[in-house]
Amino acid sequence: MSRNKTILIFTLFLLVSTVAAMPRPAAAQDSKTIVITSAYGIGTKAVANLTTWLEGLGHTVIDAKGGINSSILVGADALIFGSPYGPITGLDALNATNGPIIFTAIKNWWESAGGKFLWVASDSDYEGRNWIAFNGSKILEDAGSAMRFEPSDITETRCVWDDGVAHYRVNVNTTAPNPVSQSLMTGVNSSLFHGPTCLYGMSGGSPVNLATTPIPNVFPIGLSDPTSIYEPDDPTVPGYAHTVGETGPFVMIAGEMYLGPEDNSKVVASGSTPYGGYEPIWKLNYHALTLKGDVLVKNTILWGLTVEAPIIGLDPLLILGIAAVVIIVIVVIVVIIFLRRRK
Repeated sequence: MSRNKTILIFTLFLLVSTVAAMPRPAAAQDSKTIVITSAYGIGTKAVANLTTWLEGLGHTVIDAKGGINSSILVGADALIFGSPYGPITGLDALNATNGPIIFTAIKNWWESAGGKFLWVASDSDYEGRNWIAFNGSKILEDAGSAMRFEPSDITETRCVWDDGVAHYRVNVNTTAPNPVSQSLMTGVNSSLFHGPTCLYGMSGGSPVNLATTPIPNVFPIGLSDPTSIYEPDDPTVPGYAHTVGETGPFVMIAGEMYLGPEDNSKVVASGSTPYGGYEPIWKLNYHALTLKGDVLVKNTILWGLTVEAPIIGLDPLLILGIAAVVIIVIVVIVVIIFLRRRK
């Protein structure tokens, strides 16, 4: 192989490698207004931690202590709806009369503009509280999401904190095989999902197991241990994509992209609550075990707040890179021809 050809091949390889490694521009992360709610029995556990962290990043946090309504959502970029807790307080606020008002407010906010982030949390059906999963699924459906909550209870017996009785303490630390999960679960060696449910998906109008059936733009984030079990507290209510006694892994938290009126909004669904509840995902330690639930919550929120729209056709940056390669190749060829003529 001639020296000139070797130079040409090396130049092409270097240029192609450079273009492939060029980072895609991310949307500027300006100050956001984030609404959370400690109403519906959700409570205030980890709310101060969450608020301090977000405000430290320059964001504004509003706690809708009186509940969600159209007014509180005006100007909001994100809504993190923790899981209602308590069969009395939560049910009274999210009953057949009040529920539709809340759902309508969230739906109207979601559809008013793009670039939004919605996190909906759920809980197990402990004491027959299936309404928590049903209400959460309703909000997800209204947002156009393919994710749903099972009316169930996920248990596991391999937790290092397990006392042989409280199997509802689930350690979510398994990464799913996709780039979103691999990014958000980085450093999350353990996170507590206390008394959680799991997710399922809707594909072609039918419920599917998200752990085994991929859905476009839906990314499982954290999974339960393969030995975990689907054990509803109320077995008379059948699962949608899972059955009683089925073993995991189950998808416990997942994200979905390219939603909303401008196809640039994101939704996260989790089978446990990031804040509030009996014990939130944010929990830093439990039964002498150091947890990284706060890392999972932070990573997930930062991902949700990053506005990303689908690329239509070829990536403009890739087109520019290819054009640059072509131009440089032409220059190299001209130089080679010129050098040959000088011989």
